Amino acid sequence: MQQHREQSFETDADTKQEIITVETVLAWDIDDIGTWLQSLNNEFRALILERGPVRIKGLEYPKDIRGRKFAKNNYYKRLSNSEIVNRQWLVYSKCKDTVFCFPCKIFNSCNFKIATMGINDWKNLSHILPQHGKAQHHIESMHKLCELSVRLKKSDNS
Repeated sequence: MQQHREQSFETDADTKQEIITVETVLAWDIDDIGTWLQSLNNEFRALILERGPVRIKGLEYPKDIRGRKFAKNNYYKRLSNSEIVNRQWLVYSKCKDTVFCFPCKIFNSCNFKIATMGINDWKNLSHILPQHGKAQHHIESMHKLCELSVRLKKSDNS
């Protein structure tokens, strides 16, 4: 016999409450950022952070109508000293064929497409990503992500 549990999830800024069953939550693909709700509550954030940003290895990215597709090299940036750094915050959504900024999405910190609907402008992505990485809202979201991760680890160890 399956138990039916309900949990209240805050869905928008005016604190409207929506009752969502556990079955509904499990219908979302927690590994696909494109299926997540626009506004996330703390419990869902904690669940997401337990798993971390997910990248599907060996995925063949589909081409758009212009023949362009997401390139794996966008997951990395080359510094001026030629060092290559992983953009761990960049996550691809298979269901939407877009990329998202993981911390900006989970904290709903901006209204830019990279945090809300995702970006699939593959031609200009190599210019968009460095700009986003330097943006104040992104930097603040990265700090929030680090702080929340530390707090969650401390509470797990208690």
